[in-house]
Amino acid sequence: MTTAIELFPGQPPEPDWSVYYSDELDLSFVRAQWRSIIGEMRDAQTLCPDNGDVIKRLIGLRLEADRQLREMGERGAIRAAKKTRVRQIDPAWTVFKQASEGAAALEAELALSPRRRNSGGKVQRKARRATAADEFLKPIASRSSNAVGKTGG
Repeated sequence: MTTAIELFPGQPPEPDWSVYYSDELDLSFVRAQWRSIIGEMRDAQTLCPDNGDVIKRLIGLRLEADRQLREMGERGAIRAAKKTRVRQIDPAWTVFKQASEGAAALEAELALSPRRRNSGGKVQRKARRATAADEFLKPIASRSSNAVGKTGG
């Protein structure tokens, strides 16, 4: 379920993260990521409502990479197997690597990485629709011959 609070026109609504995550640390992480990404894309004028799903996947990948990084920080990237005691790469390293690669690909697609920022085209905003009131309220061009202090001839 998404909550449609549109603070800026053309902004995708923020997902209800509590549907996906229950841990308070995860919830605060994804909410902060959403605000950061939306703000960056709005400033770069690359934000449109269709980006919402891609941004949600990017945040999920960033969260998973962060989780695996925390796990590797506690146990290390290389550890001994339970039965054989042979040192091997921790499965968390593989998940971290794949999540990082997936996030990097989505960041490039959204033109979020500094290297790709200039390749992202700006979103074309719809032209404002003209109304009858616009014609009525149009400023009248002043004539120099009617200016105060001039004598016409």
